[in-house]
Amino acid sequence: MAEQCCRLALQVAPELPEGWYHLAIALRGQGRRDDACAALDKTDLLAHGNPDAQNNIGLQYAELGELGKAEACYLRSIRLAPSYALPHANLGILRATQGRIGEATEALRQAIQLDPTLAAAYSSLSSMLLVQGKLEEADGAGRRAVAMAPGLAEGWLNLSNVLFAQKNFGEAAEASMKAVELDARSAKAWSMLAGALKQLRRYAQAEEAARKAIAVEPDAAIGWGTLGELLVHMQKPDAAIEVLKRAIDLAPASSSARIDLANAFKDIGRVDEALGVLREVIDIDPANVGAHSNLVYYASFSPTLGERDIYEAAQNWGSRHGRADAELPLDATSRDPNRRLRIGYLSPDFCDHCQALFSIPLLSSHDHRQVEVFCYADVRLRDIYTDRIAGYADHWREITAFSDDVVVDLIRGDQIDVLVDLTMHMANGRQLVFAKRAAPVQIAWLAYPGTTGNPGMDYRLTDPWLDPTDAPDEGRYTERSVRLPSTFWCYDPLQGDRPVGPLPALAMGHVTFGCLNSYLKVSNATLALWARTMAAVDGSRLIMLAPEGSARERVLNAFAQDGIAADRIRFVGRQPRDNYLDTYHETDIALDTLPYNGHTTSLDAYWMGVPVVSLVGSTIVGRAGWSQLNNLGLPELAVWSESAFVERVAQLSGDLPRLAELRASLRGRMQGSALMNAPDFARAMEAAYRRCWQERCAADRVGRLAQISMDSVIR
Repeated sequence: MAEQCCRLALQVAPELPEGWYHLAIALRGQGRRDDACAALDKTDLLAHGNPDAQNNIGLQYAELGELGKAEACYLRSIRLAPSYALPHANLGILRATQGRIGEATEALRQAIQLDPTLAAAYSSLSSMLLVQGKLEEADGAGRRAVAMAPGLAEGWLNLSNVLFAQKNFGEAAEASMKAVELDARSAKAWSMLAGALKQLRRYAQAEEAARKAIAVEPDAAIGWGTLGELLVHMQKPDAAIEVLKRAIDLAPASSSARIDLANAFKDIGRVDEALGVLREVIDIDPANVGAHSNLVYYASFSPTLGERDIYEAAQNWGSRHGRADAELPLDATSRDPNRRLRIGYLSPDFCDHCQALFSIPLLSSHDHRQVEVFCYADVRLRDIYTDRIAGYADHWREITAFSDDVVVDLIRGDQIDVLVDLTMHMANGRQLVFAKRAAPVQIAWLAYPGTTGNPGMDYRLTDPWLDPTDAPDEGRYTERSVRLPSTFWCYDPLQGDRPVGPLPALAMGHVTFGCLNSYLKVSNATLALWARTMAAVDGSRLIMLAPEGSARERVLNAFAQDGIAADRIRFVGRQPRDNYLDTYHETDIALDTLPYNGHTTSLDAYWMGVPVVSLVGSTIVGRAGWSQLNNLGLPELAVWSESAFVERVAQLSGDLPRLAELRASLRGRMQGSALMNAPDFARAMEAAYRRCWQERCAADRVGRLAQISMDSVIR
């Protein structure tokens, strides 16, 4: 009917621009794109000198995907009426969709200057500022947009994006809720709501929102991707894999869905498949720092990659994302090798996270006459551990809302001498802060023993067991290794009231093995070794951590091949820490994993009186057991061959008095060892910082990156 009316009008007045314009709209509504474009071309010809018409024609061209013609109309409208705000705003919005961020920002600012009441311009400007990392400005523009037009769903959605980037998840959820109330058919709004609710740990509501996104737009990848990411986080990897494959089918170039798919594969022990997916992401999106960091981290878990492969993966990260020429000269007043040092610790995990088991002993034991402690906290949800850690710092900096560039400026403004990275390539790390050279001396420690590949990282901390003094750094680490005297780890269980309990075998009549390491570490070789071990110990049982589904099926199938019945295996999922520690009450001997040993989980086992038998690996992460057991004075529990592993476990299993003695004495051994001597560990760390700082001062004095003589082990 609309088309017929327009054509009748045009028969009477064929030179009427409005007739052709409305005909174009009618044809677009019928899906007749080419005919609509032809009608718009006629409109454009007839209304070439009308700025308002040119703006409106541009909008229709944009709807039809004719972005070049749309831009030409907006520019023509601006030339005809330079003070007319709308074409500036529309030009900015169009350029934003093309990724022309700087030009879009300029056009939107011009529109706002001409007409400060344009809510849509403020909203789009907020998005452009967000892309540029200007979070404070983006927040202001986004709030201005919704204040002026509270009924604009897109405004609330854009504000939610900004709030999410600032880690303000509560307000982000509220803004997303406003968006879905105004436009319940928007999959993007439902997905944004799901993401914010996930961060608030409101998982059931988050899943409901993600499924709503799929329901309203089943052929849009965004809902499937959001649900897949959530299912990974909820430890439902099998379901996540199916959902994420659907997301990738709908958006083959999607990086985020592939990253989540890699995480799901990792969680069920399919590490090499996860690495393959991450390589696809890097091919699609070479600038994706997060995907590349995941690849570097996961490489250490691969049963098929050696030390050289892991080094090259890290080095490749550095060549793509680092700044090898970055340097931060010292000024004359700070170039004192013996003054009190300003030490910065940067982490997203100053909270209820396993990292707190190690950061708390160190931070609580620092000699503040020697060091001034700054903590740069990228913590998403603050908790009692955050408050405790903050109390140990001289200065506490919340950086969750800051871009990497702002964090670099903040650290430089604090005049930090030594900046310590506690996260490396693990989740939510800030490797680009180190790549941009935030401090004159930068050191990697704690996350895991290994290398970052970051050209801005000067040193890595280690110990004489993880890295024997005759082992070279070349071809293994891009940083220089600084060996602490005894141990890489200093541990505090943070729940010291958990009792050890009696040896379970005495009551059960059989030995129970256990492994509560992340399932990521459970390689096929590990399962085969454990099966041989169980076959050698009659009646033995195994408790192990594994997610439900294919991960557990894989374990049972592997054991069945060696005749180990399913009823000898008991699975547990992830548990609150107190419940997790109580699982050791049912465990007589812990079995270590390879190629990546237990780190925190092994220390937890010792604390609960459970000895860990460890096979020493060929890479540094496989020497954790060797390091910890030497520090405990139990090197005989670390073995160097699979046959020795089976034999050692069988020997222990057959000597219950020895097992009972170990159970009764392990906690005391730990408390009397370097593994729990926080004051000595803090002095060793401070000595390491001092020596690195002295080397930096010496290098600055001669005007080049010189290396002064350093002991192989800090004393």
